[in-house]
Amino acid sequence: MLKYNFEEILKINKQISGVYVIHNLITDKYYIGESINIIQRIKNHYDNLWDNKHHNKDILNDMKKYGLYNFE
Repeated sequence: MLKYNFEEILKINKQISGVYVIHNLITDKYYIGESINIIQRIKNHYDNLWDNKHHNKDILNDMKKYGLYNFE
């Protein structure tokens, strides 16, 4: 399993398919997803969180409360 924070994900330029996990390091909650292009999907999550428009309100509220750097 590979572990990256959001900042590291933004630097990757290749297509990887499979299952991914977004882990809140403070609450130990997990969001599990799948995609044919994981890197792009994670970047979409990041953009939606940054723009305060994420579809998952739990992740959005936790990101506001704990900060993006407490996720991997």
